[in-house]
Formats: sequence, structure tokens, C-alpha cells
Amino acid sequence: MASSITDDHEDSAMDIDHQVEDEQEDPFLLFIDYAKSVLSPDQDESIGPGWSWTASRILKMCTAYSSGVTAAILLSDLSQKIFSIFCNNFCNIFSIL
Repeated sequence: MASSITDDHEDSAMDIDHQVEDEQEDPFLLFIDYAKSVLSPDQDESIGPGWSWTASRILKMCTAYSSGVTAAILLSDLSQKIFSIFCNNFCNIFSIL
């Protein structure tokens, strides 16, 4: 009985392309990790913004400036937002005292 192409266990060109894509890191995900490391260099996950907050802020900036933004602009926006949150929380603590 003759074997067909589908019976062979060789990878097709499409399968190989998917494997290569899976092995490469997504630049967006890499930037989120980079931004988190810059904003919270202590490597302590409990200090600094969470992954989802960071991703959300980056997506908001990218959609607001659809013509493009630089990494520096994104990091600046993230750090300003974190600073304003910290200041608001700090002021709220002292207003209670």
C-alpha cells in the first residue's frame, strides 16, 4: 500500500514556521518585562506595578499615539503614573493621621 504525504511524519513548511514563531519572544511581551525591571529594579514582585497594569498602560499609550511612541516615552509615562499614584497614596495616609 502506498503511503500518502499526510501519513509521513515529516514537518511541513507551515509547521516549521509555527515552531520558529513559538521559539521567538514577542517584542511587546519583552518590552513589558523590560519596563517592569526598569520601574522596579529590586526584582521584588510585590513592589512596583504588576504585569497587567504595566501592559495596560503601554497599550493605552500605543493606542493614544497610533503614529508611534518610543521606549523612552513609554517608560516616562509609566514612571509619571507610578509617581502620581504613590503621591496620592502618600497624601491619603497623612491626611488620615
